[in-house]
Parts: sequence; C-alpha cells; structure tokens
Amino acid sequence: MSFLTTEFTDTYSDDMIFLETVRRSVLRNPFENHVPDILDATVARIYAVMMIGNVENAIAEEFQRTGNPDLNIYLHPRTKNPEKIAALRNYFQSVYTDGVSDSDVLSDYLAIKYLRNGIIHSDRRVGNQAQFVTERGFPVDSRDLRLSHLDTMGVVNTSMIAYLGLPRLLGKSDLLRGAVERVSGPSNYHVDAPYTLFEFLRLHSRNLNNVGSSWSRLLEQHPSEARQPIATCIEVVEKIRAADLGGQEYAQVLSWSEAAAYSWREVTRLLPDPAGRRLVNDARYRGQLLRIALSLAHDGGFPRAQLGAKVYRRLIDLVESGKLGSEFEGAGLFEDSSLYSAEDVLECYAIGEVAYDLTAGLPLRWVWVVLACDTSDAASELASTFIDLAELGRAWYMAIEHSRPHLSEDFEQYRSAISKLKQ
Repeated sequence: MSFLTTEFTDTYSDDMIFLETVRRSVLRNPFENHVPDILDATVARIYAVMMIGNVENAIAEEFQRTGNPDLNIYLHPRTKNPEKIAALRNYFQSVYTDGVSDSDVLSDYLAIKYLRNGIIHSDRRVGNQAQFVTERGFPVDSRDLRLSHLDTMGVVNTSMIAYLGLPRLLGKSDLLRGAVERVSGPSNYHVDAPYTLFEFLRLHSRNLNNVGSSWSRLLEQHPSEARQPIATCIEVVEKIRAADLGGQEYAQVLSWSEAAAYSWREVTRLLPDPAGRRLVNDARYRGQLLRIALSLAHDGGFPRAQLGAKVYRRLIDLVESGKLGSEFEGAGLFEDSSLYSAEDVLECYAIGEVAYDLTAGLPLRWVWVVLACDTSDAASELASTFIDLAELGRAWYMAIEHSRPHLSEDFEQYRSAISKLKQ
C-alpha cells in the first residue's frame, strides 16, 4: 500500500489552509480596511468549493483502496445527493460498529454540497434543496454567508476527512469499534486581538527584507562595470552620497534608509532577553563572543551531539543569572578548547543562538541603504553591529547543524566596505 500523497489531496487541503490564513492576515493587516462580513462571504464561497472537492477526492481514493459498494453508489454520476449521503452513512456503519455519532456532520455536508453546486453553476438552489439548506442553518443567498457558516464548513471538512482517513491509517484497529465523535474544525478566526510584541518584531523584520529587495532592484537600474557585488554596492552608495541620482529616486532611497534604521532599532529594542540587549549594545562583548566562535569553528570545538532548544534556553538563562559555572555542568556537551574555558564555550553557544534568532532570514544588503543616506558614525556603527551579529549567528548555526566553520568572506568584505565608506 502506498501512502504517497496525491495531487488533489495536497492541493485541496493547501487551498483551504491558505484561505484561513488569508482571512486572518487581511483582517489583521493594519494597512488594509475590509468589511469582515463581505470578506467572510467571499472566503466561505471559495472554501465550500474546495471543501466539497477535498471530501469527494477522499471518497474516491477510499473507493480505489477498498472497492466498497456503498462508496461506488456515492460516486455513480446518476446517484442523487440524498442517496449519496445515505450510501456514506451505510459505509460508515460498516466501518465503525456504531457508525458516526454526529449525524449533523453528514447533514451539514449535504447542505454545503447544495450551496457549492449553486456557486459553481451560478444557479441558486430552489425547492427542496433550498429548504434543506435553510433548515441546516445556511443561507440560500451566498452573499449572506458569515463567519459561523465558515466555521461549520471547517468542522465538517475536518470531521469527514477524519472519518474517511482513519480506516486507512489504522486498519481494523480497536479504535474503529466505537462511534467516531465530531472533530473540531478551525477556530482561530479572531482577528481583533491586540498585536503581540512578536508580531511587531515580524513586521520590522519583514520591512528589512523589503528594504534589501528594493536595494537589489536599485542596483539593476544602475549597471556597473565592477566585477564584485560589494564593489558595485560601494559605487552606488557613493553615487547616492554625491547626489548623483534624480530627486525623486533619491527621496525614495532616503525613505528606505529611514525606515530601515527605524525597523532595526525596533527589532533590537523588542528583544525579550537581557542577553540579547547586551549583545547589541556592548561592542566589546559582541566582539569577544565572535572571536571565540571563530576560534572554536577553526579548532573543531563543535557540539558532541544534537542539543535541543531547551538546552540552549537553559544556557541563556544561566548566562543572564550569572550562574553558568556554578549550576550547570555542561562541559561535556562540546569538544574541548585549548584556548577557552568550558564556561566561555558554553556562553558562546548560548548567546550565539540569540544572535541567530535575531538575524536569521535577514539579508546583509539592507545596510547599504542606511549607509547611502547617512554618513554619521551612528550609521556605520549600526551596520557594523548587524554584520557582527549576523556572522555570530551564522557561525552558531553552522556549528550546531553541520559541525563545520561558516564562510566568513562575505562578512569581512562588508566590514571592509563599511570602513572605507566611513573615511
């Protein structure tokens, strides 16, 4: 038996997950203003189409696996919808000794199927079908679909897929002897909760990524004969500093620069751990940890085994409390170093994770935008701090995941360029 996922099993479920995510994202987006009821009706219409497709695909796959005659009745093109539901009920009765305990799921499924047919064929349900849809609590006019209907669709989809999938996963297990209970559907639709600090952090991190992408597009608009990417960036920075850009283009780059510097300050200000704040604000401490990390990588001072997140969290807590040496015997976790004490090694790996969490996913290139429009020492220090943190994070990642040194050439080129632009 193959458990490889088929195309439509993947795509229908992906589409519905995406719809749920889109709804939350749109309504929580501070830059957009949508009427929830209209959005919910739109999402519910699309969700109904995807949901019926998802369940019918699961029914077809289960028939291919078992050849069950009840499923064959369901799939026959001339079988009427009420008869299809009766055939499904018989199938579940044959698989689960007590059948499906919540008959509302099958009834709601039929109502959603009627709704879906009306949406697909631009033909609103009338007569008995319309009456059944309203009896199940759904509107005949799909413009009146609301969040409660979308939630019911989620419950029905999740339950039906569970009913159809359990026999395939568990075979004739004892778990199939009793009635199958209703499975909860997606419920995290609340979008009016206060924004969390993590969300603000994500917002500013995304902005730095956008600044980096904007810088890359700017480079494409200003071709250079320089052979090295770093040299090209320096050339464009110097052109911007010399006001050798059009007024509108310069104003745009200046807005990027101000936004990038602001976002980076907010990212570092929102750090929850004192260790992270010290890492950002104390250049001497940051440089010391980076030297230790580079030395350990050169000498093979890597973890002796994969360590879980809880270990690193414990290390960070002990560093912050000043009890790393007295309360944690962790020397055996890493290869010995001839230059540094076990406590130094442990602290380096603990704070290295903080640096990685802070910089992972952020491109180095966003700092060029800041340097292009701000010639102050503060701008150079901001760029240098980020490059140091990014290298420390990269060294930590390569050590714990791959037990080998990282490539430091890019970071050194950035430092050299920052130094040159500062002169």
